[in-house]
Amino acid sequence: MSTARRFVRNVLSLMVSRPVSKLAAFVVSVWQVRYLGRKLVGVLDTAVGFVTLFAYISDFGTQHFVVREVSRDRSTTGAYLNNFLSFQLLLSAFLFVLIVLMANLLGYDSPVKQAIYLAGIGLILVTSMFAPFKAVFHAHEAIHISAFLGVVLASTNALVTVVGIVMGLGVRYFAGVSIFSGLTLVVLSYFLCKHRFVRPVFSADLKMWWRMLKMSFPFALLIGAGVIHARIDVQMLYAMKGKEAVGYYSAVQRLVHPLMMLGQDIMAAMYPVLSRKYVGPGDKFRFIAEKAVKYVAALAIPMAVGAFLLSERIILLLYREQFLASVPALRMLSWTLAIGPLTVVITYSAVAAGRVLSLAAFNAAAAFADVILNLVLIPRYSFEGAAVSTLACEAALLAGLIYYMVVRRVAAFPWRDIAKIGFAALVMGGFVIVFRSASLFVVVPAAAVIYCGVLLFSRFLGSEEKELLKSVFRRA
Repeated sequence: MSTARRFVRNVLSLMVSRPVSKLAAFVVSVWQVRYLGRKLVGVLDTAVGFVTLFAYISDFGTQHFVVREVSRDRSTTGAYLNNFLSFQLLLSAFLFVLIVLMANLLGYDSPVKQAIYLAGIGLILVTSMFAPFKAVFHAHEAIHISAFLGVVLASTNALVTVVGIVMGLGVRYFAGVSIFSGLTLVVLSYFLCKHRFVRPVFSADLKMWWRMLKMSFPFALLIGAGVIHARIDVQMLYAMKGKEAVGYYSAVQRLVHPLMMLGQDIMAAMYPVLSRKYVGPGDKFRFIAEKAVKYVAALAIPMAVGAFLLSERIILLLYREQFLASVPALRMLSWTLAIGPLTVVITYSAVAAGRVLSLAAFNAAAAFADVILNLVLIPRYSFEGAAVSTLACEAALLAGLIYYMVVRRVAAFPWRDIAKIGFAALVMGGFVIVFRSASLFVVVPAAAVIYCGVLLFSRFLGSEEKELLKSVFRRA
């Protein structure tokens, strides 16, 4: 199978599976917010947010390193997988102990601590064991397997959550949902990996462990800084303003974060291709990286415009009047729907080009600025201040990454295409403003059609891209 065909198959599998899994997660998340209310949502999301700070680095960045290495030499699959499994198990146990100690040292109240312990078991001890398997699937460009497992994970989470809501259970139950879904995910991953690639076993080659630790360290710095930037606001908001403020803010984040993963989804398919194509600066690598930015921007920018213009109606439709105070925060965070995916695309392209330490420095600066701004803004403006801080730091990070991308010649930035996207989004926005009082179920599809029509009319698809698409669907 050609690279183009394989890539399109991977992207299509994500485009089909992600909406299914995200829709299930989204519907259940809205129901859960309504069921728990502001304060209990604040308890749950404070606990899960705290654990997530550790969960994102639970593989120490090894997954990204293994994907890059195995995608370049697939004969190393067994060695990397088996050692990664053992390494992951020990690291997860260490992190769980650290989470328990930190939760007690930081003085969280009893309900939050109990939720932290349960979320820690599910996300750190269980679900994190999926990382070695995911690395193998992605390195072999079998993204459709990860897409299928993503649907399984989301469906299991949704089912277990619905059971809890119907039975009238509390925060501790919902904090432990990931235990059930994580076990399902890891067991299925084991059998799929055994059937399709290699038989997973635990092994300990200390030389390989040291190599993975040493080579993954820059990835860990990058991910760690990114996680602090993305997640520290909830913890600071809880410490300074309490559970109810977190509830308002988390209600918005539950809407925004799944859509911000758009860039992550596309780059999951793109990263192994970029890693193989990068043998030094070259036209093929730059072409792929530039087109990734172009098409992610085409999907992300209209979402940001629509969410900004329809913020109040979205909150009322999903959460009703009790969360109306969240509208200003959604208006601000809606712009991260455009910024976040572009940041992810540029980051993945630079990582594939081996620029990990530079990216870690950019993210560390953003994380530091986010903490300082939160300290200044949250005491006065509560969760709206947290939203301002997040947006400002995201925008600054993207500006820095674009500058780095161009100056370091990672790839060109498609300014002309971004202008076309901006014009199409502007026309779409005008339509939304005029007809904003109509039903969302009419306005949103009509706005999407108008946006796509304007984009196509502006000759957004270049001749090279049209030829590539034809080659994908042409018979070999």
